[in-house]
Amino acid sequence: MLHWLYEGLTLCCLPLYTMQPKSRTSTCVKSIDVDPLSGTAIVEFLTDTRYEYTNVSRRAIANLLAQPNMSLGFWVNANCKLKSVKCKEITPVSIYKHKLAKVRVLQQPVLPNV
Repeated sequence: MLHWLYEGLTLCCLPLYTMQPKSRTSTCVKSIDVDPLSGTAIVEFLTDTRYEYTNVSRRAIANLLAQPNMSLGFWVNANCKLKSVKCKEITPVSIYKHKLAKVRVLQQPVLPNV
């Protein structure tokens, strides 16, 4: 554990301890990493986009880890879409470049034969 002293305040920086719930099939979620200590969930969707949700209920995270049959999509919608939860997209830029390259390849115009 690291400690910093700043203007008389001691700030404590704990490393993130992410956990993955038991693997299960989902029609929208590829994977979820959760940190029950900080209330953070990192969700990767099947579209390869990744989002970091902070201020997620720690009770909801514990429930997800304890319930191996719970739907991942249901859990995300019920616990990560609340007004109190902050969301930030963390998809690597390389994913977008790769998808854009595919779109460009598929959309090349075909010239008519003369």
